[in-house]
Amino acid sequence: MHLSAIQWIVVAVVGTWAIAVTLVLLTLVRQVSLISVRLDLKMRLSDLSDVGVGPDLGMPVESQSAAMPVGEYVMVGLTGTCNSCVEFAKSLPAEGPPPGPPVVVLAAGSKASATRISRLLPEWVTVVTEPSATQIGRDLGLSRTTVALHVSNGVLLGRADVGSFEDLMALTNTDGSTHVHAPA
Repeated sequence: MHLSAIQWIVVAVVGTWAIAVTLVLLTLVRQVSLISVRLDLKMRLSDLSDVGVGPDLGMPVESQSAAMPVGEYVMVGLTGTCNSCVEFAKSLPAEGPPPGPPVVVLAAGSKASATRISRLLPEWVTVVTEPSATQIGRDLGLSRTTVALHVSNGVLLGRADVGSFEDLMALTNTDGSTHVHAPA
């Protein structure tokens, strides 16, 4: 079978077009798959991010406990059995207090656990122990440690997972600026 020059051109154009359409479809399927995976991961992470991080930003922060602080403060839940809690406590400078609002630690757990974490904290940190620590944490909806809440006059200004003193200072805006912080 002998093809003319025009027929060869038509075969080449149709073949090129078929290859191009196939590549576009493969790319489209790949992109849709990547988007699906990312959305699924984001949905699972957002479901987890709501666990133990307390009230929404800008909402009132209230507890029935008499040990609940007033005014402006940063509250962090810690235990002596949590490695990241111990590392956070060790990152706090002994000299202080630093600029910004006072720091209040909810030392939850057994007396031994609360004593262990309390011994690591500098003197400028206010420590709330059991049963008040658990009561305040429960009232605020906290079920995780190393979540810090920046509260002013009973309103949640910011919240973050804190692993170090620098994380704590970033939450409190010690540069004097005022803005709402990202959720933990």
